[in-house]
Amino acid sequence: VKDALVNYAGALFQSTHVSSAMAAARGAPDGWFGAAQLALEMLSRMRQGRVILSDRVITLEGVFSSPGMAELLKDFNEKLPKGFRLEAKVVPSAKTPA
Repeated sequence: VKDALVNYAGALFQSTHVSSAMAAARGAPDGWFGAAQLALEMLSRMRQGRVILSDRVITLEGVFSSPGMAELLKDFNEKLPKGFRLEAKVVPSAKTPA
């Protein structure tokens, strides 16, 4: 499962180095793999950040890549497998002076 997720992340992030601090635990809840894939998809849309999946909670931390990200996070939240929830600790990207 770990290799499958690392490969999935590699496909999403392409030229970016992917590192995993994933630790396997017994009794993963139903829908865990799909939730992990969705968490990686959310992370791939961020300018920078990290994602943590523990039990049935996805914690997404980082910086939005665009102003439309808040709405996109709502869409992702609706796609989560039953029983999972998203805790987003995300801030807007600072605007670069022109």
